[in-house]
Amino acid sequence: MPTGTVGVEIDELLIEVIGGYRPSGWENVWIVGGIRYLDLEADIDFAVIGRRSASQDFADPFIGLSWQPRRGNWEYLVEADVGGGIDADFSWSVTLGGAFHFNDRYAASFGYRFIDIDFEDDEFVFDGSMDGIQIGLMITF
Repeated sequence: MPTGTVGVEIDELLIEVIGGYRPSGWENVWIVGGIRYLDLEADIDFAVIGRRSASQDFADPFIGLSWQPRRGNWEYLVEADVGGGIDADFSWSVTLGGAFHFNDRYAASFGYRFIDIDFEDDEFVFDGSMDGIQIGLMITF
């Protein structure tokens, strides 16, 4: 590696368990909540002093609203949530997407998501955002 350069690699794993409740009279709006687990690993390679690594995992609750109108086999999604307070100081996310329902139980989903997390402890600080495309399989119980 040439002198004066820095190489950075960040690996992340984000898992959420989410549930929802639709109050009577709220046709397409759900109150959602759950637990967000994040595992981060950062490797920084300094040309002069070598490689440094740090990792951290944490879990926090979140709560939000989800608007999910359905037209035929297609369902659309606008969702926003806020969380944190246990491990992370604060987090929030916004999702835009849709799903195609094969039947009443299974659907293929797709979307775009932006999430911002502010985490700090004595040895690890992560104040950043992540965004990207998501795909999934929805199963209704």
